[in-house]
Amino acid sequence: MNYQDYQSARRGGLIPAQVALNRARRSQQLDELTERLQFAWLLKYGQCDEAAWEQDGFDLRAKVVDDEDGWLRVGIDVYGRFSDRWRASAVRHWMGDRRSYQWFVPAHPEHRHERYRRACDYGHGWSYVGIRVIASKAGVPLGETTLWGIESDSDIEFFTETVLDFGEDAIAKAQAKLRGLCGGNCQ
Repeated sequence: MNYQDYQSARRGGLIPAQVALNRARRSQQLDELTERLQFAWLLKYGQCDEAAWEQDGFDLRAKVVDDEDGWLRVGIDVYGRFSDRWRASAVRHWMGDRRSYQWFVPAHPEHRHERYRRACDYGHGWSYVGIRVIASKAGVPLGETTLWGIESDSDIEFFTETVLDFGEDAIAKAQAKLRGLCGGNCQ
């Protein structure tokens, strides 16, 4: 790790030194791992789309897919909901048209205006996505792991860490499936 990575992690002194140091170290470890695995994202519209790599004798493929139920499953609990009824801490909904709701009721009253702006940007500037990681051998899918409810504009390090962690889980599932199919006598 070099000093520039540390300074970047500090974000102009906004991040405490120890947190920045840990973040810079984790980033360096991630860079080393992706280089060793020859892992790289194919980007689509500037965002992570898919990746393929080999690990522990398996071919792994990760794909970022739309999470059509993300707002209902995650967004309402994190950001809030639009409503025609006023409630304490509600924000007047000015960004809509005549068919939209009058109020935005934040999930948590602190930072309600920021949450409102983020909720209004949903579907335009960002959305929820899922990540699907499949481990296969000789072209046969053997293990799969999926995570839903990820904000599409999350940084590339988050996507990479998540995919590599889920890759290990998909490999473990694939190994278990192989043991079950072969009775422990195949590789």
